[in-house]
Amino acid sequence: MAQPSAPASSLRPGRLLLGILIGLMAHALPFGAGFLATRIVKPSPGGGFEDLGAFVVAFFGTELLIALASLITGIVLVARGRRDTGLGLIIGWLVGAVAVGVLSRIG
Repeated sequence: MAQPSAPASSLRPGRLLLGILIGLMAHALPFGAGFLATRIVKPSPGGGFEDLGAFVVAFFGTELLIALASLITGIVLVARGRRDTGLGLIIGWLVGAVAVGVLSRIG
């Protein structure tokens, strides 16, 4: 007797796009954190770069946290069978990371 084959796992485009959108929009948080840091920290009277340093630390610190959160959550979602959302999250984060890198080279 023939064994029934397992149903083919298909990606749902709506959930894939939702994951991509979440991954992309997560890159807005570091810019917001950097903006907030520059508003809080004022440069010294001699023309110091404390505000720029605060932006860089806040931006890269938040970007590192976003990277860890996106990759860990994406891997867990894929492992739990929600491949569409998990892969979308990872793809969105990667596309956003490349975009941030390109934008930093332009400016």
